[in-house]
Amino acid sequence: VMDCMGYRLEHERLVRMYTKRPVFLPKRLISSLVKEFYQL
Repeated sequence: VMDCMGYRLEHERLVRMYTKRPVFLPKRLISSLVKEFYQL
């Protein structure tokens, strides 16, 4: 979990590439939630 809103999508990609693990970026989750909310 990368718990800072300041991490960019590039940081997510780099961490995923080096750790070979799933990476959770709150910025991506929040944008998905807002998108879902307004599609109702």
